[in-house]
Amino acid sequence: MGERVDESEDEIEIKRRHAAFFVGIAEEAERELNGPDQTLWLAFLETDHDNFRAALSWSLGEGGDAGLGVRLAGALWPFWFARGYLSEGRRWLERAITRSAPAATPARAKALNGAGSIATF
Repeated sequence: MGERVDESEDEIEIKRRHAAFFVGIAEEAERELNGPDQTLWLAFLETDHDNFRAALSWSLGEGGDAGLGVRLAGALWPFWFARGYLSEGRRWLERAITRSAPAATPARAKALNGAGSIATF
């Protein structure tokens, strides 16, 4: 039996929804990482780290939604920084910046800021 290359519309929609869900979580966590519950939020993000990776892989891959990917990478950079995942964060941020439209958007600016901050260290 040959390997299936094309994803069905349902599979694509499920992956898009998964990515969008985790973008929402990451953006909420980003707001909370500077507050008194920082330790709890970092632990929460750690628990779903593989889901974030899956969402980034799909969104920044061929046929994905690069807009979701750049938002997710931009929201996760403080987590990667705080946890010492500098190499991983840098790779995702570079990929997000490369795959996203070059237009000046808040999400792209956040990803560029994160890439610069991580590169500094």
